[in-house]
Order: sequence, then C-alpha cells, then structure tokens
Amino acid sequence: MAQGQTGIFLLGGIVLKDGLKQTILRDFFDPEARIFRLGLLDRGTLLDQYEGLCAQKFDGGDVWSKDIFQAISLEAWLECFSEFIEDAG
Repeated sequence: MAQGQTGIFLLGGIVLKDGLKQTILRDFFDPEARIFRLGLLDRGTLLDQYEGLCAQKFDGGDVWSKDIFQAISLEAWLECFSEFIEDAG
C-alpha cells in the first residue's frame, strides 16, 4: 500500500468507529438489509467484525476499516439498483 493511502484507512476507521456508528447500524446493518436478505453476508459475522473494529486501538488490530466499508458500499449499491435485482425490493 502506498504511504499516501494509509491515512485514508486510518481516518475511515475513526469515522466508522465513532461518528457514524449508529447510522451504520440503523441504515446499513439492519436485519432487513439487502446484503443479509439476499444471503450475501452473514449479519452475525459482520456485526462481530464491526464491533471488533470499534473495540480495537486506533493504531491497528485484526479488522480493517475497508472490510466494513465494502459491506456498506455493497448495501448502498443494492439499494440503488434494487429495481433490477430479483428479491431485493
């Protein structure tokens, strides 16, 4: 990873852990989220990862913020294109 990219992931982790936690849980990781309804991700596993990210120290741990961002991005994508995805609406 290029040095310039490291700061992006650190900042992203801070935002995910603090400022947006309730929004993420409510809007993206709700039990009825498409990523779970379609069987793309396991909610329990993802919530465990997210809680692990929130609990780990600022300077690192076992969970990368990009893994959480990927789940959020997938849910947002499914929302945008739900009219074209069978059983997603």
